[in-house]
Amino acid sequence: MKSISFLFLSLFVLASSVWAEEGKTLAESLGYPSDARVLIINADDYAMCHAENMATHRMLETGTVTSATMMVPCPWMLEAVKYVKDNKLTNVGLHLTLTSEFRNYRWRPMSKSSFRRSTLTDRKGFFWPSSLEVELYGDILDIKREIRTQIQTVIDLGMEPSHIDSHMGSLYGMFTMRSDILAVGLANSYQYGLPFRLPYMEEFEPFRKMGFALLDNLIYNLDVPEDPEERKKFYMDRVREIPAGVNEIFIHPAIDNEESQHITGTSDERESDMEIFMSQEMKDLIKKENIILISYEPLKKWQREQMRWTPNFRGSDVYEQYASILKEKYTSVLQKRILSPNRKSKGE
Repeated sequence: MKSISFLFLSLFVLASSVWAEEGKTLAESLGYPSDARVLIINADDYAMCHAENMATHRMLETGTVTSATMMVPCPWMLEAVKYVKDNKLTNVGLHLTLTSEFRNYRWRPMSKSSFRRSTLTDRKGFFWPSSLEVELYGDILDIKREIRTQIQTVIDLGMEPSHIDSHMGSLYGMFTMRSDILAVGLANSYQYGLPFRLPYMEEFEPFRKMGFALLDNLIYNLDVPEDPEERKKFYMDRVREIPAGVNEIFIHPAIDNEESQHITGTSDERESDMEIFMSQEMKDLIKKENIILISYEPLKKWQREQMRWTPNFRGSDVYEQYASILKEKYTSVLQKRILSPNRKSKGE
């Protein structure tokens, strides 16, 4: 499950670090020097369970995490929203969710389908376990409805998200080349004025010109060691290698307790991630490497300025245009990055 869940990330291994607004990097567009190494450290899976909330809160208060993304359909979402509102946080986004991967801990869509049974669910009424199943069985109208419902739910609860991303890559549509699903993510990014986690590649140039704040680099590796010390070295090496531009590393912090142990078989690894990125050693390394930590807040501000965003924007006005562009562009991305990967992407 883990390998297929994160296979989509291989799509971004070769993401270009070149951003351009009249030749500028994204870092320059945000006001940083062209050689600045800018980093967002995001805590994924916020609100998935109470153990995840405890770890994320601790990291937002004392660690190096600068951002988090919330799973709206999950049982502990209300606690997370209350924390964000009580602490007036502006650096928490949404981990848009179309999958429910754990065997004994599941969640359901928040929207009601016009179909007898939602195409987003298995026979028991829960989200499909994998992104592949979402692509195989998910009707685009159901996907549009569910994503819009998740975003609007937290806004109606009084929270202002900083950005949106995608749990298990379910909005990337990469397994079956469903660029119509990726267009849903971009259309909602347009409608709500929220950056969507997507690194820049030349095929996405049309969206860059439209003002989307695409990351320069999305940094994640599948083969993170399980041993705590090896895991720390792994992450610290990744931080040392941060290139110029706006980068993001995402982790999945949680407290290793009875709750998280019953949910996931990686509770010890999740707590290790929390400890590593809260450690003084990591803080000292980031300072030594002159890495600038930011959240998605400046990207959100920049994107809204570029698009001259207003609350009157509607994703339905641009969806077909985005889907048409992606039908051509995204297929070529997948063919190059996934179907015919070069030697570098295989070896690294």
